[in-house]
Amino acid sequence: MLTLRFEASRLLAGVSKCIMYNPFPDLTVEYEMRARAVVTHETGKIENVYASIEELEEELREKVTGFEFSNLEIQVEPFFFLVNRIVSTGRILISPELQFYLCIDRVSRNLRKIRKAELRVIKSRKPEKICRVNELEGELLGYPDCCISNFSKRKRLRNLGKNVKSPEGEIAEEFVNTGYHLLVDRVFSNRALLKDAELPNSLFTFNFYPCSIKCKKAEKTGERCKNALAEIGEETLFKAGVLSVMCDILKLCIKMKRINGKNRDYCYTNPEEIIRMFI
Repeated sequence: MLTLRFEASRLLAGVSKCIMYNPFPDLTVEYEMRARAVVTHETGKIENVYASIEELEEELREKVTGFEFSNLEIQVEPFFFLVNRIVSTGRILISPELQFYLCIDRVSRNLRKIRKAELRVIKSRKPEKICRVNELEGELLGYPDCCISNFSKRKRLRNLGKNVKSPEGEIAEEFVNTGYHLLVDRVFSNRALLKDAELPNSLFTFNFYPCSIKCKKAEKTGERCKNALAEIGEETLFKAGVLSVMCDILKLCIKMKRINGKNRDYCYTNPEEIIRMFI
C-alpha cells in the first residue's frame, strides 16, 4: 500500500518508533461493534469495561500479523480509545474507536499511559483533561513538541467553552491564506508540475495538524522523512503523499466554506489513488 509506505517513512527516518495506520478495515468494523456492546451492557466499575476491552485487544493481537518494510520488522499493536479525543464539545463522548499502531519497538508502556490518562478523564468528568491523551499520543507518534502543545492547548480551551479556533480550522485558514489551495489546483491540472512544486514538508503525515504549515520543527521532520524515502529511491512517493495530505486539508477548507468546492472533485479521491496518480 502506497499510503502505508508514505507513513512508514517516519520509521525509516528514525522520527518515531510507531505510526498509526489501519490495514485491517474489516476487523475494525467487527471489533468496534463488539466494543460498543461492551460499553452498553457492562455494569459496575469503569475498570470492568476496560478489562473487557483489553480482552478484545488480546483477541486482535492473535489475528493480526506484522510485516517488513525496507528491512524494518513492523509489529501491529491494536488499541481502543473509549473517549472521543478529537471532537471538542465540552462533553465527554464515549465512542469506542479502534486504532492500529505499527511499531518497530515496544510501545506497551506508552499505551498504558494513554489508557490511564483516558481513565482519569472519565473518572473526573472533566473533558478538558482529554488534552493529556492528545499529548501522550502525539509524543508516541513522534510529532514536534510545539505542534503537540498547540493542538493540546486549543483542544483544552475549546472543551472549556472558549471561543478559539480548532487546530484543524487554524491550519485550514493558513492553507488558504498562503495560497496552497491554488498550488494543488495547478498540480492536478498538470501532473508534471509535481516534480518541481514546492510542497510543505511540514505536512509529512495524515491526521497531523502542525502549529503552523511553516513550523520549522515540522519542516525538519518532513525533510528527514523525504530523505529516508529518497535513500530507497522513493522521493516521488513522499511528494505525492504530501499532496494527498494537502487534499485532505483542501476538503476541510471546502467544508468550512473558506473556498469554493467547484471543479475540485479531485480532492475527494481516495488517498491511495491520489498517490498512485503521480508515481
